[in-house]
Amino acid sequence: MNSGIFLINKDKGLSSNKAIQKIKRRLNIKKIGHFGTLDPLAEGLLVCGINKGTKLSERFLNLDKTYFSRIMLGIQTTTDDSEGNIIEEKKIQASEEEIIEMTETFVGESKQKAPFFSALKHKGKPLYKYAREGRLIEKEPRNIKIYNILNIVVENAFVSFEISCSKGTYIRSIARDLGEKLGCGGHLVELIRLSQGKFELKDAKKVDTTEELVPEVEILETAAVVESEVAPEAVVPEVVVENTSSNVFKTIKTEKKKVDRRPKRRRGDKKGGGRQPTSRKLDRRKYLEYKYVARELLDNDAISEEHRSNVLGQIWAKGERIGVSEAIEFITQKEEELILPAEVADEFRKIVKRYTTKR
Repeated sequence: MNSGIFLINKDKGLSSNKAIQKIKRRLNIKKIGHFGTLDPLAEGLLVCGINKGTKLSERFLNLDKTYFSRIMLGIQTTTDDSEGNIIEEKKIQASEEEIIEMTETFVGESKQKAPFFSALKHKGKPLYKYAREGRLIEKEPRNIKIYNILNIVVENAFVSFEISCSKGTYIRSIARDLGEKLGCGGHLVELIRLSQGKFELKDAKKVDTTEELVPEVEILETAAVVESEVAPEAVVPEVVVENTSSNVFKTIKTEKKKVDRRPKRRRGDKKGGGRQPTSRKLDRRKYLEYKYVARELLDNDAISEEHRSNVLGQIWAKGERIGVSEAIEFITQKEEELILPAEVADEFRKIVKRYTTKR
């Protein structure tokens, strides 16, 4: 297998290590590594090195990065993102203009405190392991630089923007600090890495789709970019590639035995069964967002207070546990019972569709 660099478009919910291990198994790569981790919540560009290309890691880790981020104000969590437990909820008092102005104050050099749930180490042990044990270790603030924050959009409790920053910057910490400055708390709900140095997300490939895996020619071409990206003394491993644009799968020879890829029956499955088909349900990771938006919708004089809590909980419970169609059916039922006004019911249907996923 050749040496070089290639780009992965990591999906949300997948750890960086699992993403590269999938590639390693599929392409029969001896050695692989990524040049800058992404949290499971985050998605987007993951720059990877294969075989001798992994020796360039130190140079790539120092490259600046650009992200799209979405922050939810009014709720503070233990992890500074939507994966954690709620610590406090506060009403947002700031106007749209004040939120934008406060967001722009982060541009420039500053010292940043890392989240308690992070991979930074204390005495050789990651901070998140201490946090899981109930011990919150506070590291010394680190020097970071925010080069620019662009396309700031404020929509209800959410503020989104593109941010370019130096290495070591935690966007979760920016979400936390923005909430603190506005006096209402905040946490990160979405993060997409758009670029790292000159490498861009548009050139990356998805992990799970065989047809989209990186062709050998692309590995060669991307490796050549390294010379202009890192210091001149950096030596790019020699890559020998046939003049072909075929997928790696077509050029790798293997003596592995054929594997029976038929789905295995799980314990308790009936004969002839297998993996159960996916169904459309509410994404449990979006519960905090749903809860906030639903509360705003239910804060309506036309809706009796005695029904509000039940409606909020039942829509989520049915959609997350049973299926989206059951949640929509429940909304329609409450509309017919005149518990929900037609316009509110329509908005709830839109929310359900927005937070739907397959699992």
